Amino acid sequence: MNYLHISATRKKDINTNREYMIETARELGLSTSPVDLYSLAVALSFKAVIVTDDNAMALMAAEYEVPVLGSLDILKLMLDEKHASIEEIKEAVELIDRRNDIPDPKEFWKKYHEYFDRPIS
Repeated sequence: MNYLHISATRKKDINTNREYMIETARELGLSTSPVDLYSLAVALSFKAVIVTDDNAMALMAAEYEVPVLGSLDILKLMLDEKHASIEEIKEAVELIDRRNDIPDPKEFWKKYHEYFDRPIS
């Protein structure tokens, strides 16, 4: 297994980003976890996209202009790029539902039907 090697300069950048994000989360009254803030700091440093359905994390990402995709967005991308079948997508969504891990059910199911209840192109 290969691991991501992060240079000392990049580590410093990540830690600086994280410190600013901790303060921003405090100022905004967000209950963003330390792991979420570290993930956002890494994404900002690497100019990467975060995949989350957590509202607090999405708000923090927006504060720092870190692009965000929701879980359904990434599943749709996987389907479109033929990295997953519609059956696998439905299984994943069933698991998310069984775990009661849908933060905004109304919006989640609306997007689900928009993405996956149409003919697949």
